[in-house]
Amino acid sequence: MNAMVKQDCPEHCPVITSECITPEILCHFENAVTTHFRVKNIPEERWVSTVAFNMEDLLVIDWLTIIGSKLLHICLGWLKKDWKHMMHHELFTLEQGLKSFEDFTFKFRLKNALLINTSSQLDEMHTHHQLESHMEKELAMDCAMVKLYLVNDFDKWLEAVTDLDEKRQHQLAIIAKELAHRNDRYPPHASILAVTPTALCVSMTTAVKDVED
Repeated sequence: MNAMVKQDCPEHCPVITSECITPEILCHFENAVTTHFRVKNIPEERWVSTVAFNMEDLLVIDWLTIIGSKLLHICLGWLKKDWKHMMHHELFTLEQGLKSFEDFTFKFRLKNALLINTSSQLDEMHTHHQLESHMEKELAMDCAMVKLYLVNDFDKWLEAVTDLDEKRQHQLAIIAKELAHRNDRYPPHASILAVTPTALCVSMTTAVKDVED
């Protein structure tokens, strides 16, 4: 079970529970303590002493007690040894799936940001390549149709793909609504088994035609 960051409000120093600490949890903890330092105007020389013992894991507390003032930049020591490899694997296997391209991009860049200051973090060119390679198949076909592969500026490419996907998602929502409306026309006693794959295919084709018209 993964650890959690507990904090009632920014004025209170955050606490990490005693379960498994992940890169995402450390990122959350860092953001929380940074906000706490700013809100309480805590000077930099007191940062470590302010948060060092806000760990509920008894082994960590014992360790901090022993090393005392020698504590400095130890966050990565709490992670599993292969955390960078695992995060890198998650990054390269991440797919858009049913998510919007905007959500897919956000999740991808968030995971990539967790690899900051490591050799595993992807630069803009490789991020572009991964997003393009793992986007939804129909969206990729739409991008190819309008020749977005000719757009070299990453931000412009990202904006254009997101716009295309939003239009595609809107179109799919209209089709789904039309199919739901057609399904409502079945009599109450009709069995779901009566909706054969062929009938569903015909219904979808008709719905698409109605939308296009």
